Amino acid sequence: MHPQPSKPMRYLIALLVAVAACDGHDASSSPDADDLATSSVGPSSAGAQPIVTADAALEAVRRDGARHVLDSLASSDVIALDHWYGGIASGDSLWLEVARVALPASDGETVSSLTDAVANGALLRAPRLVLRLARDPGVGHGYSLCRPRLLEASRTELMRHREAARQALRAVTDPELRAVRDACLAAIAND
Repeated sequence: MHPQPSKPMRYLIALLVAVAACDGHDASSSPDADDLATSSVGPSSAGAQPIVTADAALEAVRRDGARHVLDSLASSDVIALDHWYGGIASGDSLWLEVARVALPASDGETVSSLTDAVANGALLRAPRLVLRLARDPGVGHGYSLCRPRLLEASRTELMRHREAARQALRAVTDPELRAVRDACLAAIAND
C-alpha cells in the first residue's frame, strides 16, 4: 500500500490527469498505472474488483451507493478516485454517467474535483453531454459544470482554455440544449 498523498497533491494529480486527457494523452500511461491495477474500495475490501473503469464505478455505485463509494475512495484509494477524475475529464459517455450519479452524493473537495474534471476536460471533448448533465436538476451543480477553472494556469492559458470552451459550446446547435448552452456561455463570460 502506498502512502496517501496530501489533499493538495491529490488535487494536483487529478488536475494533471484531466489536463493530460484534454491534451489527447492516455491517462492510463501515467506512472501510477501499475497502482491502478491493484486498486479497490476500502482497506477491508480484499479481493474486491478495482474501481478504475466506468463500468466498475457504476456497478459499485449501484451496489453500495454513491456516497459510500466516494467516501471509501477518498479515504483509502485516492489513486482510483483520481482515475475517476481523468475518466470524467476524457468526456467518455460512461464516465459522464459516473459524474451524473456521483455529483449529487459528493461534497467538499470531491465535488470540486468532479466539477473541475467536467468543466476543464469533458466540456471540450463532449459539450453536448456536459450540457445535458448541466441541465439535469438531479445533478445539482448546473452551470459550474461549464465554467473552466485551471488553478495553476497562467492568465494566458486560462483565457485560451475558456475560448476553447466557448468554441465547443457554440458548436452545439441542438434546439433542446440552446438555453443551457447560452447560460453556460454567459457564465464563462462573467468569470
